[in-house]
Amino acid sequence: MSGTPRERGLVGLVACVGLALGLSAGVAPVGASTPSASSRWVAAWAASPVGSTGPGLVDATERMVVQVALAGARTRIRLSNALATSPVTLNAVFVGASGGGATVAAGTNRRVTFGGRLSVTIAGGADVWSDPVPLALPGREQVVISLFAANAPKLTQLDNSTGVPSFDAGGNHAGDPSGAAFTTVGHGWVVADGLAVVASPTAGAVVAFGDSITAGFQVHPTPNLSWPSLLADRLLAGPPACRRAVINEGISGNQLTHSNPPGGFGGPSALQRAGRDVFSQPGARVVIVLVGINDIGSGQVSATRIIAGYRRLIAEAHARHLRILAGTLTPAGDPAQQPPFVVPYGAATQVQRRITVNDWIRGSRAFDGVIDFADALADPRDTNQLAPAYDSGDYLHPNSAGYQRMADAVDLASLRPCSA
Repeated sequence: MSGTPRERGLVGLVACVGLALGLSAGVAPVGASTPSASSRWVAAWAASPVGSTGPGLVDATERMVVQVALAGARTRIRLSNALATSPVTLNAVFVGASGGGATVAAGTNRRVTFGGRLSVTIAGGADVWSDPVPLALPGREQVVISLFAANAPKLTQLDNSTGVPSFDAGGNHAGDPSGAAFTTVGHGWVVADGLAVVASPTAGAVVAFGDSITAGFQVHPTPNLSWPSLLADRLLAGPPACRRAVINEGISGNQLTHSNPPGGFGGPSALQRAGRDVFSQPGARVVIVLVGINDIGSGQVSATRIIAGYRRLIAEAHARHLRILAGTLTPAGDPAQQPPFVVPYGAATQVQRRITVNDWIRGSRAFDGVIDFADALADPRDTNQLAPAYDSGDYLHPNSAGYQRMADAVDLASLRPCSA
């Protein structure tokens, strides 16, 4: 299987008429094996489905390397076929600690079962949680997930904007700890969109929900330098009994109000995917929302509509007893409209819409807290621009120093890291 294309900038992003506001009632139903709210399962890693496309796995094995954000005594994996209409079968799934590259650390590669079965068929539009796996993980552990399918030409693709390597092999090598058979290196993630661990009763997850600035675009080829990952590092220093995982549910090109066709750049809208990507996460306690800049960049979405979308997310979060924080939309766009972007993020109308949205975020008190990312990254000489020290060079995405600045801007007390 080859890796899915990662974002190369937003060149050619066209204005689209947004979908009607509202959280989709049809987002990926979770199977009966979903960890219950009363259990101690906590999401420790996640990625966001963006579409169901080929090539998939036909007598082949995909090996993904992911980094978990919370220690746990046991592990479960969520498999997603959420954006497909046809069922898909995986014939073997394994999980283990990373031994570097495509290698699994000796003695840790565990077979994953589903209702006691070695293979699993996931219906179109569905997600399935695995049975518990006896694999204890320390916080910030690199974990290897191996997936073998005999005949799955199309699989749900996940956002991997930071370009974390994945590895492919012909035949069934899911159970092989050696990486020798995995001769193809890509940057695609498929199917396995979540991992949860058994943690202490007071542990919980923070869901970072947004677009490419949350996903961590522009830190490639150094993975795990997105602001959610760097925030997870800060939280890891807290008391072990009440740590928070940070899981990254960012999609490059994502909009709050407009959904792209399955497989299209940007994925489902934040409003449409919130039910699966945020509210179904086991142990979720806090949501940090940073999405809307691409709605503004499209030129077709008003500040009023973006604010209405935020209100819907707030209502949904509060209905589930989750705290929801907002990040202010960061400076975006070169006033001279130089490449690589043809979308006028820096045009006067778009700049004013961003200012209006940020003024509402700061002043409405509708969210449970505000993280002023815009202020943290702004050039003091022109607050509508990224500071040169934090600009990756495209006038929109922060560089690694900018992502660290964002992580440092989060008041850890706002995440209530030691509350039940």
